Amino acid sequence: MPGILRFSDSIKKSRPSLGLFLLMMGLLVPLLIAACGGDDPTAAPRAAATNTPQPPPATAVPPAPTAMPQPTSAPAPTAVPQPTSAPAPSPTSTPAAVAAAANTVEVSSQGSLGSHLVDANGMTLYLFTKDARNVSNCSGGCAAAWPPLMADGDPSAGEGVNSNRLTVIQREDGSSQVAYNGWPLYYYATDENPGDTLGQDRGGVWFVVTPDGGAVYNSAAVNVGLNETVGAMLVDNSGRTLYLFTKDERNVSNCAGGCALAWPPLITVEDPAPGEGVAESRIGTISRGGGAKQVTYNGWPLYHYAKDEKPGDTMGQDVGGVWFVVTTDGGATYTSAPVNAMENGAFGTILMDAAGRSLYLFTKDERNVSNCAGGCALAWPPLITVEDPAPGEGLAESRIGTIKRPDGSKQVTYNGRPLYYYAKDEQPGDTMGQDVGGVWFVVTTDGGAAYTNAPVNASENGDLGVILMDASGRSLYQFTKDDPNVSNCAGGCALAWPPLITIEDPAPGEGVSAARIGTTARADGSKQVTFDSSPLYYYAKDEKPGDAMGQNVGGVWFVINNSQPTMIILGEQSGSGQTGTAVLSGWGSFTNVTINLSAGSLETELVHIHTGQCLPADLGGVAHALTSFEGGSGASLTNVEVSLSSLTAGGFAVNTHKAGEGSVYTSCGNIIASPDSLTIALGELNGSGQTGFATLSASGDQTQVVVSATAGISALAHIHEGSCATLGGVAHALSDTSGSISASAVEATLASLIAGSFAVNLHTDGNAGLYSACGDVAVEGQSLTIALGELNDSGQTGWATLTAMGDQTQVVVSATAGISALAHIHEGVCATLGGVVYGLSDTSGDSSSSTVDVTLESLMAGSFAVNLHTDGNPGLYSSCGDI
Repeated sequence: MPGILRFSDSIKKSRPSLGLFLLMMGLLVPLLIAACGGDDPTAAPRAAATNTPQPPPATAVPPAPTAMPQPTSAPAPTAVPQPTSAPAPSPTSTPAAVAAAANTVEVSSQGSLGSHLVDANGMTLYLFTKDARNVSNCSGGCAAAWPPLMADGDPSAGEGVNSNRLTVIQREDGSSQVAYNGWPLYYYATDENPGDTLGQDRGGVWFVVTPDGGAVYNSAAVNVGLNETVGAMLVDNSGRTLYLFTKDERNVSNCAGGCALAWPPLITVEDPAPGEGVAESRIGTISRGGGAKQVTYNGWPLYHYAKDEKPGDTMGQDVGGVWFVVTTDGGATYTSAPVNAMENGAFGTILMDAAGRSLYLFTKDERNVSNCAGGCALAWPPLITVEDPAPGEGLAESRIGTIKRPDGSKQVTYNGRPLYYYAKDEQPGDTMGQDVGGVWFVVTTDGGAAYTNAPVNASENGDLGVILMDASGRSLYQFTKDDPNVSNCAGGCALAWPPLITIEDPAPGEGVSAARIGTTARADGSKQVTFDSSPLYYYAKDEKPGDAMGQNVGGVWFVINNSQPTMIILGEQSGSGQTGTAVLSGWGSFTNVTINLSAGSLETELVHIHTGQCLPADLGGVAHALTSFEGGSGASLTNVEVSLSSLTAGGFAVNTHKAGEGSVYTSCGNIIASPDSLTIALGELNGSGQTGFATLSASGDQTQVVVSATAGISALAHIHEGSCATLGGVAHALSDTSGSISASAVEATLASLIAGSFAVNLHTDGNAGLYSACGDVAVEGQSLTIALGELNDSGQTGWATLTAMGDQTQVVVSATAGISALAHIHEGVCATLGGVVYGLSDTSGDSSSSTVDVTLESLMAGSFAVNLHTDGNPGLYSSCGDI
């Protein structure tokens, strides 16, 4: 077999004189060095110096021991290059002219570089990263140092070499060179023996070749390149594009055999080398067959694409919808990023990409603003797209968009939420990122978070008061068109108002009663959280935590106050025989008023909230009109634009009017002050004809005092020391009371006023020494209404009103009839009920009334709950409410 001619062999067989030898050395070595690019480190490396000059090897196969070159093949002693000759070897000195080519390409596992290509005699073959696909950019002096593997007919593939990837290319001088997987193959002139790899990593551009047709790097470089189409992406040291395969798993390559020939893995011998802008902590390696180590980034194995012809090419982008260039955050850059909806066990239908990898949202993001960058984006790679994203079946195209990230890339959003992957998800379908840190969640098809244990918290929100929010401070809403425990918001409605979804039981925050929180099944099988049987939602247009842009949208969407609804009894007026109830629920800046009226001898029409109090006090003017009754009785619902906290600050009553005769009242009920307020009656003094009430509300170190009394009688008003029977000096001055209502703030806590001996006293206008009305500041008569929530699917809900009566408390229970019988006040809260403290009357009817020997103040200061027991099975609780 013809072999490679080496000068060291030819000189031994036909040694010229020493003088001639030195002359040859002086002329040839400088020419070879110049031909390889001199001292330029990016040029093809020059051959290493030896004791004797070495002309370029002629073919791909080194000589067998018996295949010695003929003396006529060596340069004749007189054939000394002239100084005027060109630096490149003359045509008669090309490798092809020295010996015929050997065509066999085999695989060797010898040495530390792992499996790599060699010729039939075991001489190492190399690739040049400055070559283009099937194009050699190494000629002249470069080819002298790196002799091409010349082709003599069709090359043949040894074991482990794919014959389909073994081709022949034409060099610029017309000769034929063997290529593998598009890479022209070369020897290194300084390699003397089979197994030598002295050319490895020369100049950072020459490398041995893997059986998959890629380079074996000593320390594979992972750099950042900028492509005008796909933006910033990962590249190798020569600028060749790196790709990921979405069918891979985390740190597991699923690309081998023919796949690896089309997509050669990025192989390294030692630790890979991160370039600027690449996180070293995210670069790793995995083991491939044959001892090869493949580079990974953020858990994704990295590959080249065999058909990329030159550095910067991205011909592999989006091939088969599974191969993509890699972002600096370690995710795929999609051409048109897919957003699909897929079933995922307990999570129901959630958002995923085309490969079935879960997508997440970050609750600390704002609407269409990502707050995840740097290390965060490495852990949670953004879903990046070049063109418009592609919605899958069942997803609203109008809800899919993009935002621009700081690096100029486009991140996909859904319903205003930026979308991300989780780097630790190992395979399609994984949801290891769910609930991480309490801020990362898989995404429902309605564009909201699917919580594991959905949080329901309460927080102050300006004029809206204390409203329900999630753990990140995003406002929660209710829909007045819903039915109890039934959502009537789906499709486009649910995209605008994403439901609060939970996988397991929701989690009440501090101050939120667990008894008031529940779940209801939606049409898609997911579980939506409820509060007082009202399904809870977000508003997609709320941009950040604390926003409440959905308040009163369409007159049907409202935030929800955490305060207990206030229930008042409407008592008969004017012999009407009509009674009823009014329930007031706080909805931020609105109050929902639900009225139920019995039939009476007088039909009711108009209904209002008045200033003032029911008889025997005086009602003032109309503050808010409520829905009228057409049939004289029944139920009505009104959303009034006033906060519940304002109404329960004191000075208001619900009043109904006879049909056709508005001046005749049919029923009336005073709106009870909130638990941190105290309403007292003002009784007439000195025949003044003046009565009224005063409501004192706690406000930190101050107390707000609202006085509502018969107008036109008094002017000056004070809080005096002592009781009305023994008034002392003035403790705090109040505002003028010549009108129907006055409001003041005094520098004293409500607790100190109640604990002491004080009275609110009004003075006759024009005669301040004559008192007109007075009321003692005392807890007597204060009431608290709590909601009773359903337990154990009993179907029972209701209310309990606790009214202070000196050393006792009156408890009136009104709940769904025919379900419970026994009722008690228990120690603890509904979630963790303790023993029975006080027995209550039988609750098998519509309502019951009891008096217990404990002050309301004590019940409110401790930990107690009103609990009802199922009739016939007292061990099964039917409803409960925390005091």
